[in-house]
Amino acid sequence: MRVLYSHYLTEAHHPAAKMVQAISERLRTLGHEVIVHGSDGPWNTSIGELSSNNAGKRKNFLSRLKTRLWFGRGIATNFSSLKKDLAAVQAARPDVILCRSDPYRFSMHWAARKLGVPLVTYVDAPAAYECRGFSSDRWHPPGLLEAIEKWGLKQSRAAITISHPAKTILDNYGTKVPVHAVSNGVELSHFAIPSDEQIREQRQKLGITTPNVAGFLGTFQRFHGVALLADLIEATTEREDLSWLLIGSGPELPRLKQAAQKNPRVIFTGRQAPEEAAKYLSLMDVMVAPHARQLKHFYFCPLKILESMAAGAVCLASDQGDIPLILDHGDAGRLVSTNNLPDWKAGLYELFDHPAMRTIIRQNARRRLVEEYTWEATASRVAKILESTLTAEAIRSEPPPAVDLLEAKLWCVT
Repeated sequence: MRVLYSHYLTEAHHPAAKMVQAISERLRTLGHEVIVHGSDGPWNTSIGELSSNNAGKRKNFLSRLKTRLWFGRGIATNFSSLKKDLAAVQAARPDVILCRSDPYRFSMHWAARKLGVPLVTYVDAPAAYECRGFSSDRWHPPGLLEAIEKWGLKQSRAAITISHPAKTILDNYGTKVPVHAVSNGVELSHFAIPSDEQIREQRQKLGITTPNVAGFLGTFQRFHGVALLADLIEATTEREDLSWLLIGSGPELPRLKQAAQKNPRVIFTGRQAPEEAAKYLSLMDVMVAPHARQLKHFYFCPLKILESMAAGAVCLASDQGDIPLILDHGDAGRLVSTNNLPDWKAGLYELFDHPAMRTIIRQNARRRLVEEYTWEATASRVAKILESTLTAEAIRSEPPPAVDLLEAKLWCVT
């Protein structure tokens, strides 16, 4: 099977780019030919810090206006991308196109329709639902984003998304296009578990001398629960045996810096490439994922949780969406059902006060990953969906069976 894997990404170190790269590689190992096509050009491999709230306040009026009217640029880009997408499809001559969706982007769906090539949409996040819930600095015209997303689904033979809540959101469009929930995965070979001595040495290089380390990995954004994380850091100042290791950057960095002024045992690494982030994760005993409870449907399948499980860090996470499924309903991680600081503090202290419990959870998590959440497993599920799409396409393309008119007339008479 020849697959054209199309996307609208530009940043090579973005989590979504990691998904594209991992699934492409695994599809190839399964014997499929995969051509990766970026509608917006080649990967940008540089790593930069994300802007903070303070930086945003310094923007002038025109810059803020440009951000607010971001949707217009997204729509306009489709017309410049269409020519490249048409050329990519004609050059690759794929059996099927796997296209990652993005807000306001539809040029590849347009190209597939023009050239009559079956397309499967890969929805990392339901665009309209996410933008309405989280893009407070961007204006989205009423109904426009929903109409574009629904149109894209209608042009698809099938859709793949990363969680069951996301599937529910897409099913609510009523397009009757089959939507499949396929979770993210992790590359276990990228996560070598260091020895206790190696962990101590690496911690000392960072200035960590406490026996216990909690941490966080990801973009410092509101929906990642950074406000609760900051409160938790401040509330654990009393534990002199506990340090915090924070990997990432983002607009809520000032709030975390403020918490670090009250708790002196906080280390910031800044934004890291995936391979470096994996090393830092292995230095944590517990990785905290306090996603904010802001929306009805928690549609994420957090890579940070899978990667933490692979690195040997026990996850303390909110029980939203598919997270309980990933953490085997508490056997492969610890779940917190509220946004109450005392509950998170109690869960964290329980894990640190019972190291034998952490060992059992860590073993369960590793077993869970091997069975369900590798990129090999994800790619295998994606391949089956693409193959079934081609089978259905072949059936659609078959001419109807010839009918003997005389036999038909006799049948009608009788």
